[in-house]
Amino acid sequence: MPGATPWSAIGDPAGPQPPVWEDAAETTISDSVTAVATQRRARKRKKERSRSLRWKLTTVFSGTALLVVCAVMLTVMPRRSITQPATAVSSSGTEQTLSDTAAEKGEAASGSEKASPRKKPLGAALRLLTVGPKGKFPTIAEALDYLRDNKDAYVPRDRRDAITIQITASGTLAERIQVDNSNFSLPRLPIQIIGVQEPRPVLSPPGEAPIITIQNVERLIVARLDLNAEKKPVAVRLEGSLQ
Repeated sequence: MPGATPWSAIGDPAGPQPPVWEDAAETTISDSVTAVATQRRARKRKKERSRSLRWKLTTVFSGTALLVVCAVMLTVMPRRSITQPATAVSSSGTEQTLSDTAAEKGEAASGSEKASPRKKPLGAALRLLTVGPKGKFPTIAEALDYLRDNKDAYVPRDRRDAITIQITASGTLAERIQVDNSNFSLPRLPIQIIGVQEPRPVLSPPGEAPIITIQNVERLIVARLDLNAEKKPVAVRLEGSLQ
């Protein structure tokens, strides 16, 4: 055939050679490997950037949340003065705070006063108050004043907890019972005013005012007392909210 390669020329180094595809194949595989590696590096860099961005956002959010918590705590917590107390130099040359000096003066003043049942320290919270010559209080009025002065010390223990004022004196007492809780000055406990002697004590105060006046008092019991209401228009007056 015209243009055909003679059989004698095949295998002859000097003759024409068949086309060589090995270099082209190796080049294509190398390019593919390089492209895959480049894509992997790109994906890795993208993941690192995404991880770095998440870490930065988490740090920012955490810092913001911490600032909000601190601001709330500073708002809720009571403010405390950070100023130093005023000091005064005594005659001996030592410094004393003005509050310490006032406390010392108060202790000296209280030590000079006579002790009385009404000025018992806060926290005594007596449940039984006796009134009479041998009792803790000379009059019913002073026993009621004690309850007002120590109101905050009375914390209910249970449902049956109550305060009892016992009248241990007998005979005739020139005294009134006036209980006014309009300004919530009494402890939030039931109060009983009871005579314990026989014959019963008789309340016979002078004047025309009522012997017993109760205003806005709940859970108050007055028992075993006789009243001498001679020349009194009203013996007992009840006003306001009562129970």
